[in-house]
Amino acid sequence: GVVFSDDIGMAAAFSAGGIKARIDAHLDAGCDVVLVCHPELVDESLAAVQGRSLNTMALTGLLGRGAMGWDGLLADARHAQPGFGSIA
Repeated sequence: GVVFSDDIGMAAAFSAGGIKARIDAHLDAGCDVVLVCHPELVDESLAAVQGRSLNTMALTGLLGRGAMGWDGLLADARHAQPGFGSIA
């Protein structure tokens, strides 16, 4: 699967340092995608990954799949494990 980070603009992310430090921390921890949800952080975030090798192959499995709703997720055999999707 593909691992997404939390938003690097969250208050808790500030403990990791500046934008580059936050992005590096997420990518070094194994995230494939770093979420930047605040438009004012986009330019600095893109500059922070310049020259860094990124795992774009992880994303190819997502292409063309389209959105899957909750019922589709529950019906997917990969998720047929005890407790998956249960409310209790």
